[in-house]
Amino acid sequence: MNYQGVQLASSIDVSNMTNLHLDLWTSNCTAFDVYLINTSPVTVEQKVTLTPTLSGWNSFDIVLTQYNAIALHNIGQLKFVSTPFGGANVYLDNIYFWKSATTPTISGFTVPTKNNGDAPFTITAPTSNSSGAFTYTSSNTSVATISGNTVTIVGVGYTYITASQAADGSFVAGSTNAILVVSYPPPPTAAPTPTRD
Repeated sequence: MNYQGVQLASSIDVSNMTNLHLDLWTSNCTAFDVYLINTSPVTVEQKVTLTPTLSGWNSFDIVLTQYNAIALHNIGQLKFVSTPFGGANVYLDNIYFWKSATTPTISGFTVPTKNNGDAPFTITAPTSNSSGAFTYTSSNTSVATISGNTVTIVGVGYTYITASQAADGSFVAGSTNAILVVSYPPPPTAAPTPTRD
């Protein structure tokens, strides 16, 4: 290898990413320059130099703030340059931009108090800044069972209803829970009014 240019099909916006990852294997490359290049309106390129270990895979995560001369919303090319120039053996894999996943903010999850014998009810999903799908579980299936988002009361007591949200986009999975209390129902008819003190 001496150098390798990568022309992207169109400019990409990586301004909301924080890192550039690449895996590199070499037997003799002592320095490896990784360039990001703006191709419009003028060509601007900037490098970060990596120092790989020899005869083994190296995983690098380059913090994008090191490319302070590059408009990260307009990346048109990448370029890789080896030392020694023209005599390095280099293998590359897993080249991608990334940022840390974000934990979703889940709130507003409640379930109503119920009586034994009440009809099944539908869970109202909590609010979240992630659009991942919610699934629900009951910690005590002798009090309530769940199918989909429908809760069926089966006994008296309490159970924790957990709303689990799947990972989505840059968000990791998250969860929250609420307590469901199931009581005995009141008497079907009121007690008679006493006629004596």
